Amino acid sequence: NISHNQAESHLRELKTYYFDRVLKFGLTPPSFGLMLDFSHILDSNASAFIDKTMSCNLSDNDGNQVSTFVTAWVSDIGMYTKLSVELADLVHPKNFYPYVVFLYLSNCMKSGHSHFASKDTLDYILIDNDRCFVPERVAALNFTRHYRKRLLVLTDTLFSQTHVCDVPPDMINRFKHTNAVSSKVPTLGSQLREEIVKDNIMGPLILKENPEIYEEIDGRVSTLLAHYHRSCDESDADKYNPILRKVYKTGDIRYAYMVQGRDYMIAKFEDDYIGYLKAVGKSVRERIG
Repeated sequence: NISHNQAESHLRELKTYYFDRVLKFGLTPPSFGLMLDFSHILDSNASAFIDKTMSCNLSDNDGNQVSTFVTAWVSDIGMYTKLSVELADLVHPKNFYPYVVFLYLSNCMKSGHSHFASKDTLDYILIDNDRCFVPERVAALNFTRHYRKRLLVLTDTLFSQTHVCDVPPDMINRFKHTNAVSSKVPTLGSQLREEIVKDNIMGPLILKENPEIYEEIDGRVSTLLAHYHRSCDESDADKYNPILRKVYKTGDIRYAYMVQGRDYMIAKFEDDYIGYLKAVGKSVRERIG
């Protein structure tokens, strides 16, 4: 049941791999999906057991095959300590911030024992990702604190202090470019969807699972940038994006409406700019419109 907070999905593993390709972080080993044929199994009882236990409503299981996820074997890795705010100030793998940002953007609910690092490079390696891309509607459910902490540690690590300012500048600049109103570059969520569409075998299945997650990725990018702007850009709006200053902070709002089931508003500004408004803090904001 992928609508449950404890659900695990091989399709989420594939989404993680494709998102890593979009971001170019190099966190995941080479991976792919395939339809596994078990019709060659001579024992009819065993074949029937596989058919019963491996089928799901998101798999094109026709009684002889089932969708699967395959990833390359990675040697010389070890479990790394679970994430915490304190770890950001201690000795940690060299790719700590790309790793944490990836987990945050993909809403990845990793167990404490699911963090791994290479013994050779001392870099994080992203494996065991079947609880990444948890939809916000599932994350909002009233489940135990033990599971909720797996998501809270990501926002706490990035936003509770000024650790967001340690996110590499080239990463921040790329996020600004993809999320800018004036940019012709597709958003990260759109780029992920485009990457998945290229997979002729597994793409249709992946797109059927939680189609809202692509828009939610872009929302989290906006939240990360807003925190970065507030904590690291010295409140200079021009460093964030000059068009955002002109349009969002001084432009008139022609009309706006709430999006059902979301926590933001779609607004149309002067000169036909369209954007969305989302609260990212409790402090009083400058009035616009």
